Amino acid sequence: MSTGRGAPPGIPVDPAGVCAALGALAQHELSLVESGAYDELDAVGAVRLDLLTALGAPGSARLTDADKDVLRSAARTQLLAREAMRQARDTLAGQLGRTDHARRAAAGYRASTAI
Repeated sequence: MSTGRGAPPGIPVDPAGVCAALGALAQHELSLVESGAYDELDAVGAVRLDLLTALGAPGSARLTDADKDVLRSAARTQLLAREAMRQARDTLAGQLGRTDHARRAAAGYRASTAI
């Protein structure tokens, strides 16, 4: 990837390169979520912000139809990652609820046998 003056290292300066990097980043984010590597998502967000900054304000970059297609695909992939995170959160909340219920039941049983 070529970088320009003022762009963070590794950030492309051409719109097509930025769009391609955003597409690859969305795929990487989805794979991190699917593997449960949630601790790495903050870094993905930071890179995404750098890429979006490199792309510029909406309407300022000259995007080809192919670039726009890549961005649409990246947005869809990011939505898949968000949905996967929501499902993981809901699963964890259910597990925590069951654990809390079991803990309270055990505490109640202990209290009833202490008589």
